[in-house]
This record gives sequence, structure tokens and C-alpha cells, in this order.
Amino acid sequence: MNTLTRVIVCLLFVVPSALADGFRLSFALETSPHVIVHLSPEQIIEVGRTRRLVLTQEQKQKLAYNLKNVPDVFGVESMGEPDCSCCISPAMWTDTDKVTIWLHKYSSEKDLSEYYRTVRQQDRHFVMDSEGRIFHKGTEVSFDRFSDIANTGDGVQLAMPPICPPDVEKKIDDMKSRGRVSSRL
Repeated sequence: MNTLTRVIVCLLFVVPSALADGFRLSFALETSPHVIVHLSPEQIIEVGRTRRLVLTQEQKQKLAYNLKNVPDVFGVESMGEPDCSCCISPAMWTDTDKVTIWLHKYSSEKDLSEYYRTVRQQDRHFVMDSEGRIFHKGTEVSFDRFSDIANTGDGVQLAMPPICPPDVEKKIDDMKSRGRVSSRL
């Protein structure tokens, strides 16, 4: 077998396994079948504070056209958390007033968003709303308190909003560069 043939055979086995489901998240966001759930002002607050989406009856009925056994509550993932489409929850906060439900990531038998509801209850996990306020287990914490916690131990996980206030984003980026904050789960 010549060198070129060996390289081609190697690529046929290595590349597909490295790509997981074959495309990056940015491509999946543009091409995968989905339903957009428009959030009420109260839902924007709740998704920002806890990354939980409690559906209204109307939203649940709209989703029922495409999904079986629609739950009352979805755990919502933030945009920066996954880096490939194989890891994403069926529900993602894609704009301040929108959550996108990915149809192919939904299961009527298993709650695939449960992890995104429960992980937010762990001690070193925080979420930020679209106004730049930081929450821990649903309770607001000051940026100074958050910074103190992030600078001790192994750092913290922070789920960011789809659009972050620039002044807060700059502070978080500085903390990320020092390894104190991660937005990847």
C-alpha cells in the first residue's frame, strides 16, 4: 500500500470520528429543524435567572404540533456552553426574547434538558441574565461576590446570555483569560 493510500484510509477513519455528528454548532444553528418560542417579559426574567423555561399553555400547544409529550418545563442551555451540535440540549437561549427548541435533539421518552436544570444548582455554577446580573441557584449575587468566589479554588462556570452588556462582558472576558471563569460545561 503506497503512502497516499495510507493517508486516505487514515483520514476516512479519523476525521469522521473527530467530527461527532459531522457538523459544528454554528452550522447546526442555521440548518437544523427547530421551533422558536417567543418569551414573555416574565419568562425572560426566569430564563435569565435560572435557565428554566416554564411553558405557557399556548407555547406548549404550538410545540405539540412538532413534538410528542411536551414537558411543562425545559432546562435551557446558553449559546456559549456547547461547541458542537452533538452536545446541545433541545432548548437553547438564542436571543434575549427567544428560546429555540431543536426538534432532532428532543426526546419524548427522556428529558434531555434535565441536566441543564440541575447543573445550575451546583455550588460553583452561576448564570447571567441579559442585563448582566449574576445569579447563583436563582438568587442574585453582586459582581464583587461572584469575582471573590471565582478567584478561589478551581474557578467557576458561568452561563452567559445570548447578548451581554459590553462592560460586563469585558470583565468576564478578563476573568476567562485568567482561567477563573468558564462558560463550557
